[in-house]
Amino acid sequence: MERKVYFYSPDGVRLCGILTTPSAKTDRCVILCHGLGEGKNEWGGFHRRLSDTLVGAGFATFRFDFRGNGESGGKSIDICTTGEAEDITSAILFIKKAGYRRLGIVGTSFACGPVLLVAPKYQGLVRSVVLEYALVDYNSILKPKFAWPKKAFGKQSMQMLKEKGYFKIYGERDSFKLGQKFMDDVRRLKPWKEMRKLWIPILYIHGDKDDKVPYADSVKYSKLGKNSRLETIKGSVHGPEGKDAPKVKRIIANFFENTV
Repeated sequence: MERKVYFYSPDGVRLCGILTTPSAKTDRCVILCHGLGEGKNEWGGFHRRLSDTLVGAGFATFRFDFRGNGESGGKSIDICTTGEAEDITSAILFIKKAGYRRLGIVGTSFACGPVLLVAPKYQGLVRSVVLEYALVDYNSILKPKFAWPKKAFGKQSMQMLKEKGYFKIYGERDSFKLGQKFMDDVRRLKPWKEMRKLWIPILYIHGDKDDKVPYADSVKYSKLGKNSRLETIKGSVHGPEGKDAPKVKRIIANFFENTV
């Protein structure tokens, strides 16, 4: 069963989520956190399909829109790592209040940084974490190696930010704007350092042909956790596409079945 719900962040932003429950009662729930400029279904519906797989395995799922995205309140210009961390915290507390006592979290791309800021505080309630195509080292934004981040966060965008107070990461005609809060957090935070605080199981999933976030980052940072590992998706770019999607869904479902 699928139910739309609303809840609030600590700073008062109204957030929208979808709680999906299996036919049998469970105290296990997986929270799905989407990437930058996406939404609660992520990657053309991948998180909706992942939810179906997890519910079929007996889990409840909770996928939600971060502030400034989808059906949630706020503006994209106010999106930042710390704001998304607050949204994840609110999602955890909402699900706990709903009666779920064993949680898993999936972070996707940019959301992996906020997930790492929050997860150490809730170990025990949060039993394990999946980081998909993880952006946890903001040098990928500040010193980009690939064409898309060079364009999205390059000199032209920073000049636009200086002149207009925002920049557009998906082209001049796109309405998705980021602002100074985003860049301030990117310049001061190092989410990968939080790995050292985590003792719960962490699974990195990353394509070795990722063209937005370096695969080498997941190779490096997956070694920092006390109980973490990397699953490489051969030939995959940024996100599971085509034949990769069913494989990634199975990997995630199997991981949570053994850890949550």
